[in-house]
Amino acid sequence: MSRLDCSLHGRSTEKLDLGFTIYISYLHMEVAHTNPVMLAFCSLLYDGVVQRRPKFDDDDKSLSRKTIVHTQKARGFHEIRRYRQSRFRWCLAYTLINNPDLFALRQRRRETSVNAQQDNTYLSTDANSQRLLNNLPSLSTFNVSDI
Repeated sequence: MSRLDCSLHGRSTEKLDLGFTIYISYLHMEVAHTNPVMLAFCSLLYDGVVQRRPKFDDDDKSLSRKTIVHTQKARGFHEIRRYRQSRFRWCLAYTLINNPDLFALRQRRRETSVNAQQDNTYLSTDANSQRLLNNLPSLSTFNVSDI
C-alpha cells in the first residue's frame, strides 16, 4: 500500500495535486482540533456558557430568579432600542426637511413615485416633509438619564 502523506509529484508540484492538498489539510485540521490544551480551553468556555443559562425549578417548572433578572435587562434593552430608533427617525426627518432633494432618493420614495407617475399625481416636498413630521413619535416620553 502506498503512503498517502507523500505526493506522487515532486516537492515543487505537490500543490497542484488537489487530492494530496486536501488530505494534508485534513491532517493539519485533525491535529489542531485534538490538541489537549485547546480541548481543555473549549470545555471551560462551554461550562461557563452552561452555567449562565436560565435554569428551571424542578418542582413547578417556573423560571428562576436569574431568568427574571435577565428579563428585566432585556426589557431595558428594548427601551434603549426604541429610544435609538425614535432618535434616528428625528435625525432623518431633520435631514430630509433641510435637504428635500434627498427625499426623492429614498427607496420608499422611488416606489411611491412610480405609483404617482401612474396616477399623474405628485406631492410637493413641503407636503412630504409635513407628513413625515406628523408620523414621528414624540421624544418627550424618553429620558436620556434612564439609560
